[in-house]
Amino acid sequence: MKTFTSLFLSIITIVALGFTQKANAQDCTVSVTGCPPTYLTTCADTYQNSVLGAMVNFTPPSFAVSCYSNYSFVMSFDLNESLSGTQCWDYTGVQRVGTGGGELRLFQSSGQTAPSFTSPAFYITGPTNCDITIFRDNGDLFSCNVYLVNSAGVKSPSPVASFNVDGTQTAGTLKDYLFTANPSTVGWQNGVYNFLFEFSNVNNVSNKNLVTLLQINAVLYGSGCSGDVNFSVTSTSAPGFYPVGSTPVTYTATYKNSSGVIVSSQQCTFNVVVNKTSINNVSTTPTTCNGNNGSITFTASSANTSENHLEYSLDGTTWYPISGGNVVTTTPQAGTTTTSWQVTMTIPNLHAQTYNLQVRDTQKGCTPASQSVNVLNTADTQAPTFTRPADITIYTDANCAYNASPSVTGDVTNESDNCSTGLNATYSDVINNGTCTGSKIITRTWHLVDNNNNAAADQVQTITILDNIIPVWTTTAGSLNRTVECNDADGLTAAQALAPVATDNCSSVTYTKTSGTFVSGTCGATGTYTNTWVAKDACLNTSAVFTQVITITDNTAPTWTTTAGSLDRSVECSEATALSDAQALAPEATDNCGSVTYTKTSGTFVSGTCGATGTYTNTWVAKDACLNTSAVFTQVITITDNTAPTWTTTAGSLDRTVECSDATALSNAQALAPTATDNCGSVTYTKTSGTFVPGSCGATGSYTNTWVAKDACLNTSAVFTQKITIIDTKAPAFVKFPADVTVECDAVPAVPTIGTEVTATDNCDANVTITYEGQTRSNGSCPDSYTLTRTWKAVDNCSNETTKAQVITVQDTKAPTFVNFPADVTVECDAVPAVATIGTEVTATDNCDANVTITYEGQTRTDGTCPDSYTLTRTWKAVDNCNNEATKAQVITVRDTKAPAFVNFPADVTVECDAVPAVAVIGTEVTATDNCDANVTITYEGQTRADGTCPDSYTLTRTWKAV
Repeated sequence: MKTFTSLFLSIITIVALGFTQKANAQDCTVSVTGCPPTYLTTCADTYQNSVLGAMVNFTPPSFAVSCYSNYSFVMSFDLNESLSGTQCWDYTGVQRVGTGGGELRLFQSSGQTAPSFTSPAFYITGPTNCDITIFRDNGDLFSCNVYLVNSAGVKSPSPVASFNVDGTQTAGTLKDYLFTANPSTVGWQNGVYNFLFEFSNVNNVSNKNLVTLLQINAVLYGSGCSGDVNFSVTSTSAPGFYPVGSTPVTYTATYKNSSGVIVSSQQCTFNVVVNKTSINNVSTTPTTCNGNNGSITFTASSANTSENHLEYSLDGTTWYPISGGNVVTTTPQAGTTTTSWQVTMTIPNLHAQTYNLQVRDTQKGCTPASQSVNVLNTADTQAPTFTRPADITIYTDANCAYNASPSVTGDVTNESDNCSTGLNATYSDVINNGTCTGSKIITRTWHLVDNNNNAAADQVQTITILDNIIPVWTTTAGSLNRTVECNDADGLTAAQALAPVATDNCSSVTYTKTSGTFVSGTCGATGTYTNTWVAKDACLNTSAVFTQVITITDNTAPTWTTTAGSLDRSVECSEATALSDAQALAPEATDNCGSVTYTKTSGTFVSGTCGATGTYTNTWVAKDACLNTSAVFTQVITITDNTAPTWTTTAGSLDRTVECSDATALSNAQALAPTATDNCGSVTYTKTSGTFVPGSCGATGSYTNTWVAKDACLNTSAVFTQKITIIDTKAPAFVKFPADVTVECDAVPAVPTIGTEVTATDNCDANVTITYEGQTRSNGSCPDSYTLTRTWKAVDNCSNETTKAQVITVQDTKAPTFVNFPADVTVECDAVPAVATIGTEVTATDNCDANVTITYEGQTRTDGTCPDSYTLTRTWKAVDNCNNEATKAQVITVRDTKAPAFVNFPADVTVECDAVPAVAVIGTEVTATDNCDANVTITYEGQTRADGTCPDSYTLTRTWKAV
């Protein structure tokens, strides 16, 4: 252990010849010099009671009171002892007189030969000047020994000072006795001591001897015994041993008047710093994979508490600053409180080796603290990990080839290792044939090994290759369809023998034919055969159905086997049997596919020009089962009247047909006349001019002029008839007529009005009859797409008619329109509206379709800047029955503008400096909720400190953020 070396630079020596208080004590003031004192900030080099520190000596500050001397302790005994308490002074054979006398009366006990009194404890740091003022009674002689008493109550082995009260002092007067007390004179060290004053009776002295004033140039130990002292300097410490750290020292000087009221005081506060850097709580994190990821964690401390000046080094050459830390208060020994700067840090990115960890304080220059620290390495025994691709099924292409590379079937993901980087898995394949041509099963085994040969467990991926391409027909659809006449057996056989051909990408194909039974048509032997085929490959992929339709038709009408005209007969008007036989005749017909039916139309007798002459015209048609109708077969039976004169003018040659509007032609026809001859003689003519006989219509009719020629036998020739026929063959012509148009389905025009929008004219009829024949509809591709054909007929009064049609093309090109539709909205994320209801919130109308089909097409989401900020686009489609469609979208802008709200949160509190609460725990003491986010993120943002009026009075503002 090092010995204490005194660094005391000077001793204040004050000679006081007496004590006289100023008349006005209120004018007394305390002053201080040498504050803060000059002292050493030193490095620790000494242990005391197993505590490391250093012996530090300094010159204490000097206090003075203007009323008294420069002594640090002045006691006139005029204040009540109760102000301090009896534990501060000890009296034996001495009487303490308070405010009344202001003195100590000696030799108060009868027979007392050695009265004494003990002062409070002082810091004694070397030779200490003292002054005691004594009143000597007349003729009395006595002596005084001054001892030191240590904290254990042990009196010094010899006095530190002695003096005699004798004849050198005039009786009845006061005298100051000055002495110097030094612990070293009795073999003691500087420290805390009480003064013990022992008086010895030389002769039989009286109890009138007094001590009126005691002055000691020393500092009281503590402040507990200064209450009844007139002027005192107290301290929390003194020069001597100080432990490592920064120890605060406070000197307080107080002057009280005779009433014990403090009139003036001064204080001097400073720190005694014994510096030593230290390293504690060392721990290491080993490296892995021979990398530089090891670390050393340690706590460094220094007695410098003004700020952090610590550095560390791992090689003793390069030094790095240590940031952060805080002041730590400790009590290394009873009654001593020190502070030091302490910080815990971690040195990262270290390789495995032994380091010489050193810490120093750049402001103090003390020897750095050092410690050997070994950072170990952890061997790599950990296998890598990876995720194999999922099992997959792929398919062959049109050439029966496949691509099983990892780019198609999936590659390994999440390749990871604790040490190695850039690892790539490898694989090996085992290929087996599948259940059919074109199918295979690949068993792919994946392997991964790190750079230290740690192998991951193999993982197996199964790749199934299938042929899912169906055979394709090379025969064109419909190319085997045939139409065969019902009597064409060879054609039917040839059609039934046809078959389609297919091909497959991987294998040959097999065919399955389903022969259709005959399905009768609408008539006779007509109908259809529908044959179907499917083709299958080796993997039973089945082609589309190939269909052949064979249509049996009957388009051939029956034919007459009876020669045309072979049944005509001429019969004299008197030959009834011949007429009956002629009427009994009938033609015959045949058909290619079946029997025939006959329809006879018996003609009525048409009278001749005279008598019973005339004709019967009979007709037949033949039909087969499909209503194919033959040509008309005609039989004419002529009734004759023999022997009439014969006209040389060809019968009918004078007949004329004249249009009703042709007056000239009518005049020319009326001027004509026939010529006759008779086999027996001349003939005479009798003309009978026919009057106009109106026809069946309008201006039509006829003029029939007849002539008869009579021979001499009065056999009258046949009447020669001239017929002038007034005809009307010209059909009316339309004048006004609606044009063909193309219109929307909701704009079909009304039927035009006859007489204004539809008019006609005729050559003979001034009042042409126009009739609307109605309309026909040809449907188009949808209900509101079609063609209307409207027909009008113009007929004159002779039924000459003209038909004309207007074609109206009706189309639906207009899409529906939405009526009710949800508006675009911007909403909070907890108030997204439900999808609008079709039929009430979403409706549509159409120009033609009363029942528009509305479908909800779904919604698309476009994410915004955060999970609860996005845009929903909801789309509806309205389609009419002609597939005209309208699409409309509602845009819902979703946002989250509401901040989270704290639920649990620590209340503002006012606490003592030793009861500052810990930071509240997130999740229990600090919680928050949000309108949309179920997992609000709470972070502690730290605290700010606003200092108050003293070091332990401050405000901490702790902040949390909820996001």
